[in-house]
Amino acid sequence: MLTSASNIVVAVLDTGIRYTHEDLASNMWVNPDDGGHGLNALTGSTIRNDDSSSGHGTLMAGVIGGVGNNGKGVTGVRGKYNSMACKCFSSSNTAAPRISSLCIDYARTNGARVINASFSSPSNSISLSNAIFSARDAGIIFVASAGKRPSGY
Repeated sequence: MLTSASNIVVAVLDTGIRYTHEDLASNMWVNPDDGGHGLNALTGSTIRNDDSSSGHGTLMAGVIGGVGNNGKGVTGVRGKYNSMACKCFSSSNTAAPRISSLCIDYARTNGARVINASFSSPSNSISLSNAIFSARDAGIIFVASAGKRPSGY
């Protein structure tokens, strides 16, 4: 089984990623231009730590590639990859399609090969649709959540 995809950048569009997490720190992508680990599209800054009460972005990054065989936490689907934090959800887990589009464009222009988007939208958005199509045209795999959100989430 292949456990390393160290040359692959996966953009996690969510609430940010706690980039100091013991199972994630060694897998964080580093932007060569500013030394950051991604984008906070809510503020336009590189501060992208997961500040949500649910920690959903950190959870998703762990499912994708929490470091294995370190005697701590869990092991993700891939043990080694590069996780790009794209914060498009506020600490209360809300986002506007325009903000998500900014993260998709950031991921596309900064070398992501996979975009994980674990969210849904109650409305149609031309900007979000255009960003997804641009990512597809660039050869990026776009992974979206499916199904109904459980009550109480």
